[in-house]
Amino acid sequence: MDAVQTTVADWLQIIRGEYSEIPGLQLTRKQVQRLWGLDPLTCDALLETLVDARFLRRTENGSYARAELGSNPRQDCGLEESHAAQDGGVDSSSLCERR
Repeated sequence: MDAVQTTVADWLQIIRGEYSEIPGLQLTRKQVQRLWGLDPLTCDALLETLVDARFLRRTENGSYARAELGSNPRQDCGLEESHAAQDGGVDSSSLCERR
């Protein structure tokens, strides 16, 4: 295996690790780029690879989230639907951040 393949494999492992460790994590392409200091081409290739592998999915707002987690942020961070009326219209993604 050459250095480029090793680097790509390492980046894929790093990104998978972060998404695995932080349930409900949703990052835009630019946030992924900034977080790991990636150039645009590398970032796009890594995200495309993870989407193709069905590890990540694109959300309605263009963010990248874990594919096996539902599209409902309440489920993604473990909040039940019964709490919907109690949160008074608070963005449920901010509830995940507080957990």
